Amino acid sequence: MLTDQWQEYERSLSSGARLSSCEKCWIEEDLGFVSRRQDLNNLYNDVKVAAIHDLEIALDFGCNMMCWACRPRFSTKWAAANDLVQELNSKSLDIEKSVEDVRSQHSFYKEKIWQLINNTDLSSLRYLRLVGGEPLLSPRLEPFLNLIEEKANPSQITLMITTNSSVFPSAEVLEKLSRFKTVEIRCSVDAVGELAELIRPPSPWQKIEGTFKEWAKAAEAFDNIDLGIHCTLSLLNLERLHELLSWFSQYPKFEWQKAVLRGPEYLIPWLIPLKARTEMYLANKTVIDAFELANVFLAEPVINIQEDHLAEKSVAFLDTLSAYHGASFEKLCPVTYGLLQSQVGASPLLTSSQAR
Repeated sequence: MLTDQWQEYERSLSSGARLSSCEKCWIEEDLGFVSRRQDLNNLYNDVKVAAIHDLEIALDFGCNMMCWACRPRFSTKWAAANDLVQELNSKSLDIEKSVEDVRSQHSFYKEKIWQLINNTDLSSLRYLRLVGGEPLLSPRLEPFLNLIEEKANPSQITLMITTNSSVFPSAEVLEKLSRFKTVEIRCSVDAVGELAELIRPPSPWQKIEGTFKEWAKAAEAFDNIDLGIHCTLSLLNLERLHELLSWFSQYPKFEWQKAVLRGPEYLIPWLIPLKARTEMYLANKTVIDAFELANVFLAEPVINIQEDHLAEKSVAFLDTLSAYHGASFEKLCPVTYGLLQSQVGASPLLTSSQAR
């Protein structure tokens, strides 16, 4: 486990070096967020034994949704949309080189990951994250929980499940979850209402909200369930983020987590010019400040829109996905869409504040 490369990473990080592979964490920390790097360092600060204490795993990549910020490698729903992927690739949006290769990778992963789990010592496991795909849809979920009970001690494990909030587990799975020390359910919700339905299709918002309410009831019934949402901040939702924040304010007992989208670059929130983001912030300052998100609206990163053709790519992506799903991003987020269109072919930008 302690390879030469790993030890070199440890030495570099301990000396204060900012490794390029950790860029996402540095950006989040500079924005005042607690990054995953900091979270794990705090969690395992006193761990000295070389063993598996923390594990993040996807049982498979089966998914019933086709979120706009996702990709075929993480969603079978996306991987099935071959014609759409080819169209996006033809517009230099680089979604995936080959959907057929992705499907083969999915099959290979499903076969090998189970072998790997069965042949790994998990007796020291303390933190387990299930990602996907949609973990609660996986036919392997219940067998996996049984395996964890055989190979580890669930009463000492914090289990995090990232879910799209379209699926609520069976009574049998809930009973198995009750054996864990803590179960952190993180519902990925980036918007509410019609915008949620557009950028995380095809589940209706009523279904997403209904499932979240079922989880809220479960959190009341089971002492070990810690419920929250995880929001990815991007140009897809920044204009109407206040609607999500107002909705989630109904649930003050539950956890709020956020991350800033770093890729693809043509969907990052800072393609919206600083002046417009500042106006969005000021219009909804109270609720944005309550969630400590001012930095996302007021940050001024370096962006070169012309050189990377980001505005063109963004508009092409939004138009193509809107047409595919029979909806209109322009209608739902007219300010964001109009600003992107106005930047198509603009002069190179040194900072986002120069885009007016």
